[in-house]
Amino acid sequence: MIDRDAELDWLGSHLAQDDRQLLVLYGRRRVGKTTLVTTALDAIDTQSVYYLCDQRGSTQNAEQFAAHCADRFDDVTPAVDGFVDAFQYLTNRVDDACVVALDEFRENVGDPIRTAEFVEPGGR
Repeated sequence: MIDRDAELDWLGSHLAQDDRQLLVLYGRRRVGKTTLVTTALDAIDTQSVYYLCDQRGSTQNAEQFAAHCADRFDDVTPAVDGFVDAFQYLTNRVDDACVVALDEFRENVGDPIRTAEFVEPGGR
């Protein structure tokens, strides 16, 4: 990565915090956002899950995300009915802090109220 030290430091400092938070990275295509995130995840001691969403829609991406999490934690793939269920599975499965990076997530959840359900205990 070239000239991304400031962004990497900022991201790393936020990922190291203990409080629950939602970080949204956005910008033009092909400027290195994915590389920035994966490099930051590699540099932290906290367990993490990275998943690249695709254009199949929210339901299929939630199912694949849950399967990816299950594989990451050497578990049986759960049946989920959307990202709320997938995050509930992940919450029940991990004991310590866990950083989740969903790349291209905007393709799946356009409603900020729904996004809050993933971040805030019990939704809004």
